[in-house]
Amino acid sequence: MPARDAAAGSRALTGGRWGRALPPLAVLFLATLAFYARALDRPFTSEDFLLIRFLAENPPWRDLRSLLAAPWLEISVVKFYRPVATLLYGVEISLFGGRPLSYNAVHLLVHVANAGMVWAIARRLGRGLDGRGETLAPFAAALLFALYPLHPNAVVFSASFATLFGAAFFLAAFLFYLRFREGGSFAAWTGAMGFFVLALGSYEAAAVLPALLAAYDHAVLARAPSPRRHLALLPGSLPFFGMLGLYLLLRRWIFGVFVGGYEEYSQRLLAPQ
Repeated sequence: MPARDAAAGSRALTGGRWGRALPPLAVLFLATLAFYARALDRPFTSEDFLLIRFLAENPPWRDLRSLLAAPWLEISVVKFYRPVATLLYGVEISLFGGRPLSYNAVHLLVHVANAGMVWAIARRLGRGLDGRGETLAPFAAALLFALYPLHPNAVVFSASFATLFGAAFFLAAFLFYLRFREGGSFAAWTGAMGFFVLALGSYEAAAVLPALLAAYDHAVLARAPSPRRHLALLPGSLPFFGMLGLYLLLRRWIFGVFVGGYEEYSQRLLAPQ
């Protein structure tokens, strides 16, 4: 009987959490859908045509060595390393071909999922600061993220797939890390590391995640209602700096530099001779 009561209590607690979570998530989804509804039938533009044709004729999984150990699309002028995002986009191209509505719909769903993760992250940050997370602030943060007027460039501009997928993996990594800090679950920490690797393979800006995790540990947890010692927090985030170091070494091996982007191209524009 005690075990049965405990199981019933656990189900009730879980149901209560979902009951509180569903309304804001539903409103978030409907608001985002309404905001983007007119853009769902947006046609391809600019380099959408080039990328879709190139990856349709050269699926990235045909040459994994080129995908994993070469510059993005073997373009050395811009030092991008994006094998994960390129692979996902290649899958989309193989499924959707030349139908822009399908890309826009999938990317909108990814954006909605990203906004949902922003909401979940904001709730956990609120609980970490004052022990409460059931306020309007997390929903407001997620809604601002979802409807931010510059985000359509990443959501319905097909060629911005790397930004969108990279953001999804980045947010998932941070969310799993927060779950790890809440319960000490090694599985959650492993999930955070796995998503961090996927984020690094999708978009270069993911390199800031270790600094964000360290800031959370030492600026939030160390000052929470039940503070933790700084030294005790170090093992959680230090391996992410180690992974970042391996990523930078890989970039050094492939490109000859640790970081880079359009610098070489801009120099050529300034000195056309």
